[in-house]
Amino acid sequence: MSNPALSLRERNRIDCWHAIHDAAADLTIARGLDETTIDAISERAGVSRRTFFNYFPSKEDAVLGMQAPTLPEGALDDFRAGEGDSFGRTMRLMLAVLDSAIPDHDDFPRRRTLADQHPVLEERLRRHISAAEDIVLSILTEQGGDSSTESLPDGIESAKALLSLAATILRFTSRNDPQGVLADREAAINHSIDIFRKAISEAL
Repeated sequence: MSNPALSLRERNRIDCWHAIHDAAADLTIARGLDETTIDAISERAGVSRRTFFNYFPSKEDAVLGMQAPTLPEGALDDFRAGEGDSFGRTMRLMLAVLDSAIPDHDDFPRRRTLADQHPVLEERLRRHISAAEDIVLSILTEQGGDSSTESLPDGIESAKALLSLAATILRFTSRNDPQGVLADREAAINHSIDIFRKAISEAL
């Protein structure tokens, strides 16, 4: 469903993004990744090669429907001013950064299936997630900001542990409850957090 608040130019941009991604994914399912070329994707989507590269830097990214993660506008302010404990704020920050890399969460089942079938796509997916984690870690440790935690190794290690736990729970949720992610992502993640809390509590 289109968003009436979007400009015509933005709606056209989104439609073109989806056309290229759908063409790339559908061709890969039908022909395999090796036989799916950028020329074939462009022809199926009704765009030029130049337009293809305006949206995706590689065939693999087009198939996955992903792009390099960034820090969304307002995400840092939300993290710093956010309510709740450090873990909850870290989870929300991680989700915001991941959302910048994966514009279409409704396509999760197809993306997951393709990544499972093609190791090169799985590796590409992991690279984008790793890049998202790097962005979040740099914020948690305040590196490159007004202050640094280089002299506080315990603080850096705590930040790494916090990020690792958040990333693990997100991966667990996507594998354990893919339909829940589609229906209500926040509820699915909260359920996974409860599972981890119970498991850790019972293990200690």
